[in-house]
Amino acid sequence: QKEEKARGKQKRAEAYRERRAAMSPEEKAQANQKDAIAHKKRRAAMSPEEKAQANQKRAEGDRKRREAMSPEEKAQANQKRRERRAEMTPEKKAPQAKHQAMSPHKRL
Repeated sequence: QKEEKARGKQKRAEAYRERRAAMSPEEKAQANQKDAIAHKKRRAAMSPEEKAQANQKRAEGDRKRREAMSPEEKAQANQKRRERRAEMTPEKKAPQAKHQAMSPHKRL
């Protein structure tokens, strides 16, 4: 049953990627806005425990993805992240800066 569920999830993800690839930049921007609103609603409906669990799951997936990357891919991802960060307004940077200050993984 778990395998069946995973296959269904893969199929939906593939169909989603295909739909996105066929979209114009304007349609993608519109879809991104809709996705962001839906995400905010889902997060708002979660209990603090569910949020913590979701964050943990996401962080674990991120870690696994990074571990699977080659050094070149990691360097490219870091560069993209730096570029996106440089484009941000100071207001957008502030919450992340606050988070980094509290992070237990902060470099000394």
